[in-house]
Amino acid sequence: MDLGQVLSIAHGLNRCFRDGNDPFQIMTRILEECSELAQQVNHFEDKKGYIGS
Repeated sequence: MDLGQVLSIAHGLNRCFRDGNDPFQIMTRILEECSELAQQVNHFEDKKGYIGS
């Protein structure tokens, strides 16, 4: 995913959640996405045998 895609996602979220643009809600959404990404990276690394080896 590149920054252009992130920007497109952000614009889409702003359209879906018009009243959700205060800093707390924005950070909550970003952190949720980071958490999902970290989970997938952890899963991938575990499959490759890098974790705990």
